[in-house]
Amino acid sequence: MDDLVTANVQDFIVPGWRDKKSPENWAKLILQTRDSLVSSDPEDLQDQFLQIVQESPLYGTHWFYVYKVDTPPSVAVPPSVKGLPREIMLGFNAEGMHVYSLSHQLLVSFPYADIYRWGGSSSQFSLIMADPNMPESFEFVIITGQAADMAAIILDHIRAIMSEQEAAEGEA
Repeated sequence: MDDLVTANVQDFIVPGWRDKKSPENWAKLILQTRDSLVSSDPEDLQDQFLQIVQESPLYGTHWFYVYKVDTPPSVAVPPSVKGLPREIMLGFNAEGMHVYSLSHQLLVSFPYADIYRWGGSSSQFSLIMADPNMPESFEFVIITGQAADMAAIILDHIRAIMSEQEAAEGEA
């Protein structure tokens, strides 16, 4: 147990859980569980791990810390976007784009079907999107240096969705 504590066992614990137990208690818990797992096949353990994490709605999400650009009052934007804080996190996964507060609270989500166009520069990223409460599309602009990464992730997810749809149509 002392070796695990000396090796900073808490560095191997999910950040949100590290403070839930002392390093000594984490080491004790790991050692108690280790004996039942040490003879297991690593591939079986990997499969078990994936089955657990795949249940999370955040599984496979790509995260970006960004700043929302304020929209002039004369421009129509849905209340769900207008009321967003300046500092937000965007998460892109198979379901679409999700906007979170910095405290990891989900604020609003947009499926890929509601994202019409996107693109950016070295300092900004812009999405043209639809909202069921708006008669026309609106522009959502954020400040980020990762516009190219965001564009690539959106494109990858849309391509995957289209491939799945084509495969399903081919089976029908």
